[in-house]
Amino acid sequence: MTSKLVPAMAAIYIVSIILILSLNFSALPAAFSAIWQGAFAPQGIAGGFIGVMIQGMRRATFSNEAGIGSAAIAHSPVKTYRPVTEGFVALLEPFIDTVVICTMTALALIVTGAYAQTDVAGVAMTNAAFAAFRRCSARCSPLPWPSSRSAP
Repeated sequence: MTSKLVPAMAAIYIVSIILILSLNFSALPAAFSAIWQGAFAPQGIAGGFIGVMIQGMRRATFSNEAGIGSAAIAHSPVKTYRPVTEGFVALLEPFIDTVVICTMTALALIVTGAYAQTDVAGVAMTNAAFAAFRRCSARCSPLPWPSSRSAP
């Protein structure tokens, strides 16, 4: 059951983020610019250093169990003719989770403006981005194709 449920959940999440980004396609250059400028500002550099030392390890452990050792337990019972392929799968998991999905989530938070809300954090902030998508999907056109709906 889990072998079908988890990939389905990931696919739904990725498709949802792609929809959010496509509805806010024109805001993507500004989102990348905001990430770039924030990363290399003095406050961003100091926060990044502290974040990696304290929060980064905790988040990496929660996100993909990096460094705990439980990944070997999950991958060891796999029956395959080429064990190296399972090693590639094990290497790919943190990349997909950390780089692809987290970057897509950050872009969705920025283009919807959810990151600017001071009263929410964490999962509530991501929920606010999805709520902004639900509000926008009723009146916005998915870019780059034109809308057949009239403006409200």
